[in-house]
Amino acid sequence: MPRLAPTIIAIFVAVAGFVAAWFLYHAEEDAARSRFQMQASEVSDRIDLRMKEHLTLLAAARGLFTSTDDEITRAEFRAFVAALDTEDVYKGIQGIGFARLIPATQVGESRIEADLAAHYGIRRTVWPATDADRRTVITLLEPNDERNNAALGYDMMSQPVRRAAILDALASGAPQASGPVELVQEITSRKQTGFLIYLPVYQGTGTPFSLDPSGEALGFVYAPFRAGDLFSAALGDAADAPVRVTAVDVVAPSIPLYESTLRTQRSGFRTQTVIDVAGRRWRLTLEQTPFATRSKAGLYASAVVTLTLILAFALWLLTWSLMRSAAQNRELASLSARRAEEKDFLLREMSHRVKNSIARIVAIADQTVRSSPDLATFEQSFSARLQAMAAAQDTLTRANMQGAPLRKLLLRELEQVFGTGGADLLVDGPDVVINEKATQALGLIFHELATNTLKYGNHAEGFYVSWRIEEDTEPRLCLDWVEGKTAIAAPPARRGFGTRLIDMSVRAELRGTLERSYDQGFSVRMCFPLHLNTELPDASGGNPVPAA
Repeated sequence: MPRLAPTIIAIFVAVAGFVAAWFLYHAEEDAARSRFQMQASEVSDRIDLRMKEHLTLLAAARGLFTSTDDEITRAEFRAFVAALDTEDVYKGIQGIGFARLIPATQVGESRIEADLAAHYGIRRTVWPATDADRRTVITLLEPNDERNNAALGYDMMSQPVRRAAILDALASGAPQASGPVELVQEITSRKQTGFLIYLPVYQGTGTPFSLDPSGEALGFVYAPFRAGDLFSAALGDAADAPVRVTAVDVVAPSIPLYESTLRTQRSGFRTQTVIDVAGRRWRLTLEQTPFATRSKAGLYASAVVTLTLILAFALWLLTWSLMRSAAQNRELASLSARRAEEKDFLLREMSHRVKNSIARIVAIADQTVRSSPDLATFEQSFSARLQAMAAAQDTLTRANMQGAPLRKLLLRELEQVFGTGGADLLVDGPDVVINEKATQALGLIFHELATNTLKYGNHAEGFYVSWRIEEDTEPRLCLDWVEGKTAIAAPPARRGFGTRLIDMSVRAELRGTLERSYDQGFSVRMCFPLHLNTELPDASGGNPVPAA
């Protein structure tokens, strides 16, 4: 579990970061949607307000006609429209005019033609031809620019869409907008969809014009609109807002009134609203443009995710480094403790070996004295044994690096203790070369066993050492050390350091087993894995080679 701690911490931080990014993304999306809704609401409010302003202009124009008993001259009407400043203050309206309602007779048309000649100095017949019984002819239209001049004398009752709006205005007495049409003012190639708004003017008792719809309608105050100019004027600086506006008449949606930009790709947020324009219903579709400043939700979320992943990796790396450092510190502490134990063990082992060496020297000296008839013989025999002891120790020292044959190691140790006579010694076993680890361990074991035999054993009855290789689940080397033949009545009551040293060498270092027996003299059997601690002769019978 501790090994997974860095990964768990990194995953936890990453999940927390992803959750935070998710909430941040949706919060920013909601904020962006709210900003768009505010922009869209501002756009629709501007259009609605501009249309109400234009309706106010028409109401004022009708007031002009109802404020006097006399006919309104072109000069008066021109002055009135000029004062309204429709070309500057009230941009978007094409003009304000008056269309007289007349019977479709020669007399009625002649009067209109006379008015046009008097007011505008033009000779123009009422147009187009019609078989209807009434006409609604434009007699006044200001400002008198090239476009508006082209519309003078036009019978608006002759066109179905205009006629429907005129009849609705007559029926209600209120302003009535037409459906989308092409204005007769569209005399250039750059045309726009248009519409008109009509407000009826009635003839009352004693006055030529009246607001009373019970009177006879004399005509209409009306305003033509180019929808593109109207929306551009209504939007003003909002036209640069990141909102695409599409307007259609609900009844005639096939002819768009206005579309701010060409639809080229899927946009962002989208909303629709319906506004009432003089008896008609317009549907405004407002969409976030592809070129608008996009929501930064994705950018913010990506930044949070990136920073989270960096932080998660940094925490993982930091945690892993700390845990690795802690593990190394623990390993170093454990190694230091083992080194201290090994040092203590080596000191004790060296002290014990020194004591044994001294005891061995004393025993050798005592044995040599008993067997020497004179001092010269003693000196010669004693010196030889000391030299043999030194040679055996030198063999063990070299074995630490190169390994040693088991037989040679055993004989050197026995000769070091018992001398070269050893008529009652029996050593038997195959040739085996043991590695450095086994050499050190067995050298110590042989030293302890031989020393104990010299000091305490009954080797007068003889003893022998044999070894063999046993095939089990794995090859094992088994060695028997047997002293005497007489049973020992009372085994040792306590275990000395030498005994413990032998046990630890066999079981810990050689990973083997150890058995002691006192039934027929003293015997020790030790077995340990061969492939871990020994080398075997090659198949040709030549030099030993390392075991597999």
